[in-house]
Amino acid sequence: WTPAERLMVGLTAGIALASIIYAFVSYHQWQETKNSVKAMESANRLTERSLIISESPYIHVTHIRLRPLTIGKPAIVDVQFKNLGRLSAEDFGAGAVVEIRKDPPTLLNTDGGKNLGEFPPGIPKSFAFSTPFGLTRDQAKGIAGGALFLYLYGLVQFNSPLERGATFLKVFCSKYNPTPPNGDWGGCESAPELMIGGRVLKRTHEAQVVPGK
Repeated sequence: WTPAERLMVGLTAGIALASIIYAFVSYHQWQETKNSVKAMESANRLTERSLIISESPYIHVTHIRLRPLTIGKPAIVDVQFKNLGRLSAEDFGAGAVVEIRKDPPTLLNTDGGKNLGEFPPGIPKSFAFSTPFGLTRDQAKGIAGGALFLYLYGLVQFNSPLERGATFLKVFCSKYNPTPPNGDWGGCESAPELMIGGRVLKRTHEAQVVPGK
């Protein structure tokens, strides 16, 4: 080859090598940029979710009181709810069942009670729930002796202004212990299974989100 031809081949090879190196570096830079964008999007989603959790309404049972039992009359339980979140809950509803039974309830089939509207934070709401029938002497004796137990279980549901199109459902369950002075309410051994609208939801004490209709 002539010197000019060798020079041309060398230049061509150098250009080809430089193009390969440039493509390699550009690809890795693109991958790093892509990964950085994904990491930023993930961090933004985490920040948004943390904000929603910290600001959203959260309805909790704060107090339960059993009225004095009277033979022949239903057992009546007063339940106080409170919004412990920072924003008002929307479309709040609560429903509960009061039962005298030996074993804890396993199924709650309810519509969640009627829509009671907005539930602002910090202001408690109280409702009374009762057994469907009057208390018998045998039932009163069973409760006092520990052979029967008074259970209160129900459902709280509400919507959050930060998560449109979803309804929050929370099952609560408490068991009455007549031993302490004036009695006391404690948690159930397990949360009853919830069926709403013919659909069985996950068994949990925690609030769960169900997509809106």
